[in-house]
Amino acid sequence: MSPYGAGYGASRAGVCTAQVARDLGLAESTVRKRRAAFARGGLEALTDEARTGRPKSELTVSDAERAVLQRWAWRAGSAQVLAMRAKIVLACADGTSNKQIPSSSGCIRTRRPNGAVTVLTAHRLGAGQ
Repeated sequence: MSPYGAGYGASRAGVCTAQVARDLGLAESTVRKRRAAFARGGLEALTDEARTGRPKSELTVSDAERAVLQRWAWRAGSAQVLAMRAKIVLACADGTSNKQIPSSSGCIRTRRPNGAVTVLTAHRLGAGQ
């Protein structure tokens, strides 16, 4: 159990914000933010709200563009990478979420240690060799 008890109750024990931050490996601003939230709303204020992330930019595809993308996506003579890109754009235009697209299009979505997201197509995974 944390020496600070549930909900950062350390202020009653006289422990300063800097000490709590050091002990827990957090930034002082995080400790201040959580203490203030707890003081305002108790335990309920410590729960995370839904994280929506950055809003998706609007993607509109004209009928002519859709026809070309569909041709590229399903034509046997298209390069594999071009076909995959066309399928991804079509899925986005149809409102498919960014997290659903890799699994539905045969890609693998990975997250690097720095937080960057990489999508590997079947071609980059070596399936085309």
